[in-house]
Amino acid sequence: MKKQLALAAALAFASFAATAGDLSYSYVEGGYVRTDIDDLGDGDGFGVNGSVAVHDNVFLFGGYSMQDASEYGVEVDLDAVRVGAGFNWALSDRADFVATAAWERAETDVSLDGLGSFDIEADGYALEAGFRGQLSVDGDIEGWAMAGYADVDSMEIEGNDVGTDENEDDEVYGRAGMLFKFNPTWGVVAEGRFASDVRQYFVGVRASF
Repeated sequence: MKKQLALAAALAFASFAATAGDLSYSYVEGGYVRTDIDDLGDGDGFGVNGSVAVHDNVFLFGGYSMQDASEYGVEVDLDAVRVGAGFNWALSDRADFVATAAWERAETDVSLDGLGSFDIEADGYALEAGFRGQLSVDGDIEGWAMAGYADVDSMEIEGNDVGTDENEDDEVYGRAGMLFKFNPTWGVVAEGRFASDVRQYFVGVRASF
C-alpha cells in the first residue's frame, strides 16, 4: 500500500513545472507529461500551464494535468492543479533571477486489481529559486535552471485524514528546460525535473504574449 500511495503522490506533485520561459512572463502552453519513478513504474498524460505578468517583477501562474499509471496491478488516475506567484529580478539584459511559491492539490483514483478502488486527495506546496535567460544572440532560444523544495501538507483517503511523514513527504529537486521560438509568439518547450528517485518530463507547444 505504501508504494501505491507513493506513486500517486509522486505523480501529483511532479505534474507541473512552474515555468515562465518567456521573459515577459506571459504565456500558455500544452503538451505531453511523463513521470518515471524508481521501482514503482511510470505514468503519463497531458498538461496545460499558463502565466501572466501583473507587474514588471511579479507574475502569477497555474496549471492542470491528467496522468494515468498502471503498475503491479494498480491503476492510477490523477487530476492535479497548481497555482502560485513568482518574483523576477533582472541580472542583465539577458538573464533574470526567479523565485516562485505554489499551492498544489491532487485528486487521485487508485484501483487495485481484484480489491476495489479508493480516492486520495492531497494538498501541498512548492518553493523554487533559480535563473532564466536568453541562450542565443537573437533571443530565439531561452533556458532556465531551478532548485526546488516540495512538501505534502495533508492527505485524505476516502475522506479520512492520513498523517504525513515530514521526512518522507518532502522532496528536493532540480528542474531545467529550454524554449525554442519559431517567432515572437510560438515555440516548442522541453523540460525535465529530477529528484532522487523521480524524473518528470514535459514536451509541448507554447504561445508567448
